[in-house]
This record gives sequence, structure tokens and C-alpha cells, in this order.
Amino acid sequence: MNPQDTDGQAPTGYLSAKAKRHFTVLAGVLGAGAFLLQFVLPLVLMVPLIIMMMPSAAGFKTIQAGRGAVWDGRLWLVQEGMQVGPTPQEAMRSALAPEQAMAPRIKRDLLSLAFGKNEPPREAAKLDLGSPWLLAGPDRLWIISSARTCYFADGQVHEAGAEQLGDLSRPFLYGGCPAVVEFRPDRQVLRVFANNRWEEKASVQLKAPEASPADAGDLQVVAIGETFHLFLQAGRTVYYRKGLPTSGGEGASWEPVRETTSDWVAATVGNRPSVFLYEGAREHLELVGLQPDNGRWQPFFSRQARSVFEAGPLGYGPSGGGSSRMRNNFGFGVYPTGGQDFVLVLTFMPFGGRAIEVKAGQAVGETRFGGGFPFPRGFMTLMMVPQLSMLLVPVLLAFVLSALMTRYRAPAYAVGETAMPYAPLWRRALAEVIDVVILGTPMAAGFIAMMVVYSDVETVLSVGTGFPLMILLPYLLMCAGVPWAIGVLLIYSFTEGRWGVTLGKWLFGIRVWGTDLKPCGFGRAIVRNLLRVVDGFFNFLVGILLVSLTDNRQRVGDLAARTVVVMAAPREARGSAAQPQR
Repeated sequence: MNPQDTDGQAPTGYLSAKAKRHFTVLAGVLGAGAFLLQFVLPLVLMVPLIIMMMPSAAGFKTIQAGRGAVWDGRLWLVQEGMQVGPTPQEAMRSALAPEQAMAPRIKRDLLSLAFGKNEPPREAAKLDLGSPWLLAGPDRLWIISSARTCYFADGQVHEAGAEQLGDLSRPFLYGGCPAVVEFRPDRQVLRVFANNRWEEKASVQLKAPEASPADAGDLQVVAIGETFHLFLQAGRTVYYRKGLPTSGGEGASWEPVRETTSDWVAATVGNRPSVFLYEGAREHLELVGLQPDNGRWQPFFSRQARSVFEAGPLGYGPSGGGSSRMRNNFGFGVYPTGGQDFVLVLTFMPFGGRAIEVKAGQAVGETRFGGGFPFPRGFMTLMMVPQLSMLLVPVLLAFVLSALMTRYRAPAYAVGETAMPYAPLWRRALAEVIDVVILGTPMAAGFIAMMVVYSDVETVLSVGTGFPLMILLPYLLMCAGVPWAIGVLLIYSFTEGRWGVTLGKWLFGIRVWGTDLKPCGFGRAIVRNLLRVVDGFFNFLVGILLVSLTDNRQRVGDLAARTVVVMAAPREARGSAAQPQR
């Protein structure tokens, strides 16, 4: 086809009537394709990104701070992760049963951490047992659950027994052997693991100090020599009792320690029974360690909570209405290292945690583990790629239509004897990108600040001078975007009305003039700029298609303001008829 062939008089802005018909069809098809591509392309890009950023072997991972132990000079913790899909090997093996491959599964790892050395935890072994507790023994690390009993030694997990038990209290050492209180429907039993089996040593009758019945998650036992020290939570109060209640156990034998609205941990520090718990409101939490002194429980350790995410998972504990079995799974743990020293482990679900080495009541070292964000590093940045692809489609369409317009459209706008070349659509698109970036700078800065700030949520929500200013900074920037945008639009309108330029138009050598090729003035320029809202529908697809199809390459703003966009006159043409005069 030769676009120079004419069917009578050429339509305004076209080389011929035939060129107009052909170009209109092409522009319509390309515009429809671009419209659909804007929605399809992000979806196509998002699927592989999600697969890449969330490895199939594990989804979100949490470290159970209250189920760890200090053994062999290192801190040992249990990490749980939800497997959200099959690994490539599993996918090949399960090709005939895909529903099994996609079934959610819990993956557990044994982590080893050298506290005080600021190194990340390393994965020591896979744990194939449910909700395990770790217990440091003289020569091995015990791994205990209701279904199985194992131990870790020589770099491997070894089976020790597969006896099925009921609900268990937190394990403790008694006579150098693992011991638990097993909760049965009718009673509780003290059981000690010896000779590769759980031996029943005594029947225990726990009568809770308050009306609510006790369960395994309410009880913690520490043994010092041959003496048992029991801690039991009933309602919002932690109670203490010395010795096992083997013959009924009256409620009066329990003495109240302290009220708490969150997690708590019992431990042996300095060869004395100790309990650690949070006090105060969530905004002013303090972790305190208490020991008996002259018949009263007195603080010997305190630490101000530095984050609203301390003290266990939100919504659990006695004040949150959750099951007590959830306690000590996530919040914090205390692990003696000798004398008055211990390691305090704090986790901030799901934002990683801290291992704090405490000597003589003072923190002397801190090791951070885990990430500061519940997604893999770079997740939010990569997830912007599908969104940016939507902006790329209109720019590509502008380049394609620009090439077609040189073939089918009239190249210049004429008024009387003055003719000025139309600004190519690609130049207008890139100039618009620059102007919109300037217009939305505070909004973009607010979004970037949000990504930076929330990449370490624990630090952001720390109690101190940074709260709540840091968390509000992104929103303050976004709010500042409104007056900024109004100011920029006024400046754009002034410079366009007087000189026909904005920064983007100046960089790409194009100008906005009235249809008489004279400055359009502030009033018409502001109408043109306000109607960017209409032209900007579907990422400026509306404006691009209107420019390509209207006789004088005008978008809605140009039609309403009676303006055209042309190339800037060459420098040597200033003062001639080709240069509009003010």
C-alpha cells in the first residue's frame, strides 16, 4: 500500500483518506492490544516472581524461642516453616499425585547459634517430629515430643524411643535424665526417660489455685538437686510451689508470684528457682526476672521492651483469650549458662529475633538472627516489576504509533503560511514521564521510605525516640504530595502558558502553543493540565490514542484548551514567522 494514494481530498492531518482508514484500524487494534496487555502482563510476570521469591521448600519461618536450649557452648533453637509447594525433586516424584505434592506441610529445623558472636544461625539437622522441645543433657541435646524421643550428638539426630505420650509439660532434667509431667484425662504423671523408655515415677495431682483447670501449657517445672519447683499459671497470675503435689495438693500450697498478661518462663539461675515475665502495658512493657528472697519474689533482672512485638504472639496468653498451649512457642526463652549468667532469646513474630547474653544481670552481647521482614529480601522490590510493566506498555505503544504516524499522518501543523512540525508521540510520552515523576516525587519518596522503613519492622516499632516518627514518615511524605502536586501544576501551567514548556518538554525539544501558534496563557494551560486526569486513564492510554487519532494530534486537555504540541523552533529561526511570538 502506498499512503500517498488519495481518494479525493486528504482529510485534515492525514496524507490521504486511504491512509486515515488504514491508520485508524491499526491504531485501534494496537490500542486494544495495549489495553489488554496492561492487565495480562503483570499477571504473567507475577507468577514466576512469586515462585522465585518464595522457595517451594519453605514459606514463612518462625523460631520457637521458648523451646530451645544451651548445649555444647551454643544456643540451639527450633525453626518451623510451612512448605507451600514441592521441591523440583518432589515434583518429579509426585507427578502422578500432584494433590499430595501441594498439600501444606510443616518443616522443622534444628538451628545452632554461637551467641555473642554476631553470626547467623546455621541449620544443624532436619527434625521429623511434631512440636519438639530441646533439653540440654550432660553429653547430648535431647529432642522431645509427645510422639518420639530423640537426641542430637556427633552432628546427627538419633532415635531414642518412640513411646506415645499425652500432653507434656516443658521437659526438665532430673537426676541427669529428661523428665516431664504428662497430662492425662484423670491425672498427671511424673515420667523420667531412663533405659530408653519413659518410666512412671509418681502420680501428680495438680489442683489449680483458681477454678480453671490446668493443662500442660500452664505448668513449668525446674528441678534443683532432688527438689522440684513448680510454676503454674491460673488466670492472669503465675503461682509457685515447692515439691510435687503427690497426694491431692491443696490450693493453699500455691503462693502467687506475679500477675502477667503475656508469656512467662521458669528457669534455674544461680542454682535458684527463677521466673521471667512481662509487666506493664503493651506500650511500656518490662521483662523482669524474679527470685525468692525472704519469702517474697524480688526482681534480680529487668529489661525494657524495645518493641511492641515482644512478649509473645499478639492475641495469645491469658489476656488475649488464646490457648495456653501456644505460650512458650514463640515469644522468649531463658537458658542458664552457669552461675548467674544466662542467654535471653527474644523473637519478634515474624520479624526475626535477638539472642542476648546476660552476665551478672547485665547484657554483654547481642546477636540478631532472622530477617526483619516476613518476606524474602528484595521481595517488595521485585514485586514492583509487574506494576512497572503496566507503565511500560503505553510508552512502547507511543513509539510504535510514532513510527506509523510518520507514514500515514501529515507531518506539520499549519496556520496560514506558518507550519510547524508536530511533536512526535514518543517525545511527548517521554516528556510526560519526566513531568509526572516530578509531580509525584513526594508520593514516590513516601513509597520508597515505606519499603525501607518496613524492611526492619522491629526497629521501626521500637520503643524510643524513633517511635512513632519513623513509622509515620512515609505517610507524611505521601500527604505532602498533595500540596506539592498542586504547586507543580500551577508552575507547569504558568510556564506552558507563557513559554510553552515544562522541564520534560524542554528536554525533548517540544512546545505547547495555542491553535493560533501563540502562547496559550495561564488559564488555558491550567485547563489543559487539570485534564491530565482524563487523559491519564489506563496509564495515559486514553491520551496516547487520542493524540494518534485526532486531526491535530490533541488529547482531551488540548481539545478543551485549544492547544497543539509541536517541535520547538530551531534557534536560528527565532524572530521569524516560524517562531510564535508573545
